[in-house]
Amino acid sequence: MDTLLEYDSLVRKLSLNARSILLNLVCIACSAITIETANFIISNPETPQESLLLLRQRLILHSPARTSLRNMLIFEYLVWKKRFLKTSNDPKYRYRAIAPLKLNSSLRLSRNFLDELIAAEESVTQTKEFKVWPALYPNLPVEIDHDGKLPWYYKMYNPLGAKVIGLYAPAINNVHRIRTKLQIHSDLLNIVLDRRLGKEVSLKARAYSDEYIVDVENKKIFSPGPDGEIGTKGDIKLAITPEVLGLTE
Repeated sequence: MDTLLEYDSLVRKLSLNARSILLNLVCIACSAITIETANFIISNPETPQESLLLLRQRLILHSPARTSLRNMLIFEYLVWKKRFLKTSNDPKYRYRAIAPLKLNSSLRLSRNFLDELIAAEESVTQTKEFKVWPALYPNLPVEIDHDGKLPWYYKMYNPLGAKVIGLYAPAINNVHRIRTKLQIHSDLLNIVLDRRLGKEVSLKARAYSDEYIVDVENKKIFSPGPDGEIGTKGDIKLAITPEVLGLTE
């Protein structure tokens, strides 16, 4: 137990200072190990009440500060900006007659994309959006989807910038998806722990469905995942022991 809590404390400190995508993924993977280990302890009928209470007091897996991607998103914008500036100063692209890099438009579109994710992180509405078109152009909407794809008309206007953004945006979205999976696993662990402690629990889900599902027959508690379908590979689940949690008659 002490080893698990020390490990969790180390990962927590690391996650609060993580900047790069790679380091965030490492923190998420380490936190996933903590959840699986804690769930094993909770599911063991011989685990004493004192250990369960210690887990409740010390294991804070789902705190907003710990799982926030704000620092990573700001860091990635600075990385993108550096790469765009380097590309724009490269003679191979700077003096290219056909499809040169639209530097200002690329930077503004990147900023809009990352600002929107930061606003979602903080549950606020994005109040400012930078225009990605020259003054004389119509202000057509430009959205980046989960696969990094952009509208055809923007790709025609800024093909090089669109290509670069299309390479990096999916990585950001994947980290966001993996982080949400970790948050759901954390929710499920807290439900199981509170149930084991005899506390009242809420199955209200944070994403993908209204409530988490307890499947006593298959010994799991789960969320249907991004596809919204039950019983698919997208299910985000945690194994449970119904007898230990008092879920059997």
